[in-house]
Amino acid sequence: MNYINSVKRELYRKLDITNIGEIKTLLGIEIVRLQNGSVFLYQNRYLTDTLLRYQMEGYTPITTPIAEAIVSDRIDIDITEYQSRTRSLMWPSLASRPDFCFAAGYLGRSNSCPKLPIVPHRSV
Repeated sequence: MNYINSVKRELYRKLDITNIGEIKTLLGIEIVRLQNGSVFLYQNRYLTDTLLRYQMEGYTPITTPIAEAIVSDRIDIDITEYQSRTRSLMWPSLASRPDFCFAAGYLGRSNSCPKLPIVPHRSV
């Protein structure tokens, strides 16, 4: 703790900074300290804003979103729009939602050419 205090004193001396108290958000990640000393990180606001941006706030969550997203026909979507949507999944998958990792990576495979089928068509 002495080392931390000495670093803080040095920063105060060299930079014009102000201590505004305990951190609550950092890079869009909301931080909550629990009474037992553990820290809870979440991105509820980011995810809500993302749903609003793409007019998806009324969608019903499902337990395996990638299974429902698989289509055998070609996707007709603007490349910039597709990349924007997949990019929106990357930040939560890296920061606080590891359950998004597979979907973000899987959908990101088509970023250079989203007109291709996501999954090869299989005849039944």
